Amino acid sequence: MESTLTSWLIVIVVFTFTAGGLLFILRKNYLRYGIISGLSMVLSMMLCLFFYMNGFYRFVLPLPIILPTVAVSFTFLTLFSIYYKPKYHSYVFYFTIINSVFAIEILLRHFFHFIVYRGPWDTWDSYSLYWVYIRFFAFIGDWIVPLKYRNPISSESRAYWISFIIVIIGTIMYMIFILNHWHGR
Repeated sequence: MESTLTSWLIVIVVFTFTAGGLLFILRKNYLRYGIISGLSMVLSMMLCLFFYMNGFYRFVLPLPIILPTVAVSFTFLTLFSIYYKPKYHSYVFYFTIINSVFAIEILLRHFFHFIVYRGPWDTWDSYSLYWVYIRFFAFIGDWIVPLKYRNPISSESRAYWISFIIVIIGTIMYMIFILNHWHGR
């Protein structure tokens, strides 16, 4: 019962936060960001359904409850990566946001048991998909959303580089944990 309650709280918090962020960015240009939002929602739901139906992963809650949250959260991530993409050193930006979001997935998987990988699906498949998904939409965003409708963060700021270093340290610590866990088997 506690696991189900925690899962419901996760869905409500994630949906509320990402829907709010999605609306914040959409208001900057409903047409341009709306086109990308529609594409992202459809693609994220199709991918989620494909992987779910083929048994790659499962959720604690039923799929009809999870699917809207997946669509909204991936779409928010997509718009966030387009809206705030810096003019220079964008790889650092993508690395930071993708690894940060992926860290949340790891918490959902290992500590809350919200998602369970099955069959051939593993952590690195999920991580790779994040990169492909975000970079695909970054490419589309460069075509559809001109710079005047964006708010690029400064890649010259100290906070930009500090957050990158923190994420690198976190990634290294996670890799050490995985290698120790894997080696211990």
